[in-house]
Amino acid sequence: MKYEKMTKTSYLIGLLFGLSAIIYFFAANWGGMDRYVKIALIVILMLLFYGVSYGFSKWKQHQQDVGAWIFWGGSIAFGVVVALLGQVYNSHADSYTLFLVWLIPSVLLAVFTQYPIFFVQSYILLNITVYTYFFPLNSWIDRSNTEHTLILLGVIMLNIACLYGFSKRGPRLISYLSSAWIQLLSIELTIRWTSIYLFNEEHAFSYIGIFVYLAVALISGWIFYDYMNNRQNKVVIVIVSLGISINLIAQFIMVSSWINGFLAYFVGLLIAITLIILGSKWLAKFTASKTNDENNFLPTLIKLVFVFLAVLLLSSSLIGMLYLIGLGEDIAWLMVSMVILVPIGSHIGREQSILRYTVMLTGWLISSSILWYHSSVVLIIYLLLIGYTTWRERERIIYPLGLGGTIYAVVLLLYELFSGISGELVVILLIALAFGLYFWLKNPYTKGWNLVAILTLWLILTFFSENSVLYYLYNFSYLFFLVYFTYRVVHKRNHWLEYAAILYLIGYLAYKYYDLFWTLLHKSITFAIVGAIFFFIAIYLDKKTERNNSTGRFEFVLRSVRKWVPIVFVQLIILIVIIFQKETILRNGTDIILKVEPVDPRSIIQGDYVQLSYNISQIDSDERYDRVYVLVEKNSKGIYQMKGIYDTIEEAKKERTDDHQVIVTGKANGNTITYGIENFFIEEGTGIEVEQNAKYANIKVGSNGDAILISVSSNLPEDK
Repeated sequence: MKYEKMTKTSYLIGLLFGLSAIIYFFAANWGGMDRYVKIALIVILMLLFYGVSYGFSKWKQHQQDVGAWIFWGGSIAFGVVVALLGQVYNSHADSYTLFLVWLIPSVLLAVFTQYPIFFVQSYILLNITVYTYFFPLNSWIDRSNTEHTLILLGVIMLNIACLYGFSKRGPRLISYLSSAWIQLLSIELTIRWTSIYLFNEEHAFSYIGIFVYLAVALISGWIFYDYMNNRQNKVVIVIVSLGISINLIAQFIMVSSWINGFLAYFVGLLIAITLIILGSKWLAKFTASKTNDENNFLPTLIKLVFVFLAVLLLSSSLIGMLYLIGLGEDIAWLMVSMVILVPIGSHIGREQSILRYTVMLTGWLISSSILWYHSSVVLIIYLLLIGYTTWRERERIIYPLGLGGTIYAVVLLLYELFSGISGELVVILLIALAFGLYFWLKNPYTKGWNLVAILTLWLILTFFSENSVLYYLYNFSYLFFLVYFTYRVVHKRNHWLEYAAILYLIGYLAYKYYDLFWTLLHKSITFAIVGAIFFFIAIYLDKKTERNNSTGRFEFVLRSVRKWVPIVFVQLIILIVIIFQKETILRNGTDIILKVEPVDPRSIIQGDYVQLSYNISQIDSDERYDRVYVLVEKNSKGIYQMKGIYDTIEEAKKERTDDHQVIVTGKANGNTITYGIENFFIEEGTGIEVEQNAKYANIKVGSNGDAILISVSSNLPEDK
């Protein structure tokens, strides 16, 4: 049907703009509303998402997918509500509890609706919750190497459970994300212990590091073997293979830098040559025995892994050896010698693909890493050789690297020839070059990478000419181009790379959040209007769409009402409990005054805030990592100071002797205690003024020790 894909795209773009408008509006922390109005408004918006989802699904029964998207918007709105409560009450914002509270109904929705987005959202929230629990966003915990290792191994095991739990059913994206996260954590662990063994002279030998190496090898090896032989998930196999390769290369580079001798680099060179020979033999073996298309994957994987390992080993070893024998000091000679390898490799027979790509990539990597040292003559030589090879390999996997090298050389050459040229003009010229390549080269793979280059360069251009008409021209034209291409890629059959336009659209909306020139409030209003326009466009196109009996892939909004409505009530109950707890502290809590030391960051969802550290935040001990109860006492100036730290609230109450002493609940992180009141959220653009005047904080403390930050000021209240 002619308009079906365009209609769904319009709905999706409208939803993205609408969600962005809501997040931006509440992050702006507009001073024109009090806390009750803010809370009521966002809760109503959350319920509207669910209600509109049901009403839309009932009205447009042939657009059930769109109804499911709007329903998902309700779950996002719930997360915004929880974040807003942290903003409004200035209590426990950006802590793991925010993501944990969001996670619980997300899991319930995933289980009862079976909607893939909820599974992916729950997986992401789970990992964020675990991460922020062990590594709080607003404080640093100085843990021992053993503690750090055990935590990361625990996270790896959690992701292994997710990897295998969703290997046969559920969204494959979870398998991809979990396998990538496992490899990243494995690399972090092994690099950490290798650096300890090699470069930390004060650290005694520990068998824990040996256990880490064995555990990482066993985990990665088993996942690779199991997925290669039993599960046949090509993406996971490639991710694990690259993770293992990067880990091995990182270990070699660290050991080589520790030895710092010719022998280490020579061994690396021999290993690289061995990899080329073995990889070529194995590739020839598998290619000769190929009987069907399914076997194409294994030769491709062998080629990818062996080339990756060989290039990094060969590059690092060659540079090290050349500098040790003194030849690396002549930079021009080294650069020209290396860049010549690129076209030479391109002319090696395709049957020797591992040798071919290794030679090309080694020359490209070494020559590009030292390119900025050279004159225009050397730059032109580089540009001609790389440009020729890029054109020759325009339909091959190496094309994006050649394109990147070409753009890189053009930038350096322009600055070399025209010393006064502006960066803005350079980017415009590069965009013109990328557009020329896009329209000239017709191969879908090549066009896809040229489009990625256009989108990236144009995004860079949106940073230029602030406070001018050009700034708005660059941004609005870029946004128009993204929307146009999003429609185009869903309406016509394109290469998968061209779907990058959708990712860039989402990324651009996220980037505008941190663009300080245009306020969050103005962006919110603009995006709300744009989102409404796209919804009206979608409704108009929907009228032109032929009706059929298909109700889409996801019909849970209508068919599972009795399952998801109770979960919405659970969300409301959670919000009511949080609000009741905070309001009880505000009404019945004890006022205390603390000294503060501010800094000025921005929260992901909640907007601008001043981060505070108090006069009761630092302690002498470095060994405490648990919940504590701090007894504070008012001094002669009216400022509360720490009197004692206790493990239970009962112990603290026993030591309390008069009404001028208050118990505050905190979390000890080594020599720092956090109380959940370290963030004071403010209206956008007022950070400097608040930061300059923030010397004292007015705190409300409940009977259980929970605290809420009320205000900050430059002077002590007279009645204190």
